[in-house]
Amino acid sequence: MTLAMHDRMFLRFGAQILVAIALASWWGCGGSAQPDRAADTAANASELMIAPTQQGPVRGFRDGDTIIFRGIPYASPPVGHLRWRPPAPAERRRTLYDAFFARPECMQGSTTNPKGSEDCLYLNVYRPIPSNSGPTKLPVLVWIHGGGYSTGSGINWNVGPLAAAQNVVTVSINYRLGAFGFLAHPALSAEENPPRSGNYGILDMQAALAWVRANIDGFGGDPRNVTIFGESAGGNAMWVLFASPKSAGLFDKVNAQSGGYYRAQPSLATAEARGIEIAATRFGCVDVVLDPAAQPVVATCMRNTSPEVILSGSVTEPIVDGSVLVETTPSAFANGRFNRVPFMPGSTHDEGTVFVAFGYDLAGTPITPSNFAAIAEASFGVPGADVLEHYPLDSYPTPSQAMAAANGDYHMFCGAMQDADNVAQFVETYFYDWDDPNPASPASFVQGYPPFDPLIDMRAAHSLDITYWMGLILPGDATPDRLGLSAAQMTYLGNFARTGNPNGTGLPYWPKYDARMRDVLHLSYPIAAHYDAFTAHKCAFWYGAPPSEGLF
Repeated sequence: MTLAMHDRMFLRFGAQILVAIALASWWGCGGSAQPDRAADTAANASELMIAPTQQGPVRGFRDGDTIIFRGIPYASPPVGHLRWRPPAPAERRRTLYDAFFARPECMQGSTTNPKGSEDCLYLNVYRPIPSNSGPTKLPVLVWIHGGGYSTGSGINWNVGPLAAAQNVVTVSINYRLGAFGFLAHPALSAEENPPRSGNYGILDMQAALAWVRANIDGFGGDPRNVTIFGESAGGNAMWVLFASPKSAGLFDKVNAQSGGYYRAQPSLATAEARGIEIAATRFGCVDVVLDPAAQPVVATCMRNTSPEVILSGSVTEPIVDGSVLVETTPSAFANGRFNRVPFMPGSTHDEGTVFVAFGYDLAGTPITPSNFAAIAEASFGVPGADVLEHYPLDSYPTPSQAMAAANGDYHMFCGAMQDADNVAQFVETYFYDWDDPNPASPASFVQGYPPFDPLIDMRAAHSLDITYWMGLILPGDATPDRLGLSAAQMTYLGNFARTGNPNGTGLPYWPKYDARMRDVLHLSYPIAAHYDAFTAHKCAFWYGAPPSEGLF
């Protein structure tokens, strides 16, 4: 795909969806990424807590049932000569660090509407009250946010209620986004030995996890019991971290939510070629590929480019760089070359509804009987007639609803299930299908998500399960069914974090997953084991499709 083609596709589909999802997540932290420092300090002056870290002590504050530490640096600011380099260790401090407010989100937005800062490698820690009694340390859950690797921040979702409900320590992180986090280029590769570039956002995640291993005991967490979890791009990062040899020893369990896309990660050479085009056409930094002596000049030019201009380079995917990833994730899982820890993946039942709504119907090019086959073939890499055979238009109220079903099944659900088939040969695996047909919305006072599309019933759309996993259903959306499902999901997750098995007293039984039985837990009303998601999502057909390259 050429740069121009990629950017047209991103602008058409990606930007609207990612912005909407990021806005929808905003309410989880009270509607602001940077709570007022003075208000926090004054309101909680008598409830302060100090925790030790290797960089020096940090001071947090009590908020309800948790003690919160916001904006702790886990790496040096990736600015100046550290732009497009692996994260460097955070500096040691001689003074007490006030962790009262969120630090900047990573650079995102557009050249004309930039947000955030390159100085953004911070994390947040939530310690429940009472944290523990005696020497026992609490399990740790580390949340990695979504947003298509191009938007969002760790503070967007409030993981405090989950910490309090499950008596675990929760952590959320920032990581470099877009071109800042994923641009590869020969001039940057030449600076590392062996040569490589890109995947800086993944390296940030690994640096944050190393920080957690080294420091979380000072917050009451058990450094030997760390579970990572994330949704959308954060869920995709779970699969990448799972497969990355550089993740070895950094976590003990993985929960991947709606992350089964970007399975055909490009090679370093492919990513570098695209980086050359971006640097030349967007940054004005021309790479003389045949003259290695010119590479330092090009790298300097790139680091002197303004952050606003860099935002024009829409790079948003992990790559096989030979270090962070040495092979594609499906290859790693099929061959057992991954970090073998318990695994709990899954997806929402109707992942594709928002993507088809934003990408086609609401963009003015709705799905019709006449264009369905061509769009399906271009999107999924299989004959359009075959897609029509499995998703006959007379079985759906509209062609858009049929396309939404196909989109979600291919891009999200069946890819995750196919990889889980392989993973389950080596580690305990538990797979779920989240299916609230009329879910609480994360956008209760945010316009535009999930979108209203008269041609599509959104149902259990992408990202709408996060409020349930986090215990963030708003009072106006609360019903006994929704609250019960949310409580069960949090307990499953808490049990998984404690033991590697989500099952426990008072919960419907969740069977282990394997490629023979493919037992899936149906998170619906009622919660039910032995759900045949493989058939419901037509995975026998999609297993024959090429691995997805993205969401569209």
